Amino acid sequence: MHTVTTHDRSLLALVGSIALAALAVAALAVEWWGVSGAVIVAALAIGASAALVDARSGRIPNRLVAAALVPILVLIASLATAGSGEHALGAVALGGLAFAGPIFVVHLVSPRAMGFGDVKLAAMLGATLGLVEPRLGLLALCLAAAVTATIGLFVHSGSLPFGPGLVLGATMALLIAGQLGEEALRWR
Repeated sequence: MHTVTTHDRSLLALVGSIALAALAVAALAVEWWGVSGAVIVAALAIGASAALVDARSGRIPNRLVAAALVPILVLIASLATAGSGEHALGAVALGGLAFAGPIFVVHLVSPRAMGFGDVKLAAMLGATLGLVEPRLGLLALCLAAAVTATIGLFVHSGSLPFGPGLVLGATMALLIAGQLGEEALRWR
């Protein structure tokens, strides 16, 4: 029988917070971004599942990350048939790079400190953010690092999964973007 530790409780509290934040975004995303909002909700829900697995096992399943990309690819394909897929593809790629690029560099420098599953999850979440605004990936990365570092202050463990922080950072970035509105997100 597995004994529940303070570390387990802290991780479960973090995952519960992610679930509540994801529900808040789900309720608002469709209103704010229409069909793209529905795709965002689907990708975040699957990403939250990957974060839950990461919190419990320290690994992010490739199947879940790949599954979260499916709604994004379907949306891009439908936009391509309407003639605006090129812009969406570029925005999705930039969003993925903005969120995952710095994490990839950390992974290259110290693979034990940052797993490649975190890189892949961040790329998927960044692609999702790119549907709204590619620069949100950088904001999400800062928020994810801050959330994970804050949790690390209270959870005294040799390692802390980054997946839950990545999902929560992306969720928080989307909430901020939704509150600011499209006008505030445009390049000046």
